[in-house]
Amino acid sequence: MLGATSLTRGASSVETGGLANPVLSAVELLGSVLMSALAIFVPVLAALVAAIVVFVLMERRRRFTTAAWGY
Repeated sequence: MLGATSLTRGASSVETGGLANPVLSAVELLGSVLMSALAIFVPVLAALVAAIVVFVLMERRRRFTTAAWGY
């Protein structure tokens, strides 16, 4: 990834005289912040979804078992 960043910055410096480098830096920063936030929130969201699925399956099993025995 570092190589791609260097190539992009180099190309932008050649084409714009370095004027686009702050914009590219800001885009890189936003991408880094987004990826960091996703790295934190996606596992938490996955655990929450898994807990909901387990709860729903256990509730269905309880209802099925109760209905089968006639309680």
